[in-house]
Amino acid sequence: MIENNTKYLSIPQAAEQLGIGIEIVRNLINKGDIPVIRWGYRTLRIDSSKLEEVIEAKTGNQQKI
Repeated sequence: MIENNTKYLSIPQAAEQLGIGIEIVRNLINKGDIPVIRWGYRTLRIDSSKLEEVIEAKTGNQQKI
């Protein structure tokens, strides 16, 4: 059996982790900077490991965008 330890974040959780506003996270999603997974019609989730990769790519290993 394959274990999936991936943690998925909501937009507000990702915004809190990044220390930025919800609208900024939505703008980054719309620009394609943050990849999302769509669960159903309205629900978006962000893979926490992908979010970390985005942070590292944007900031050079700093903690905030």
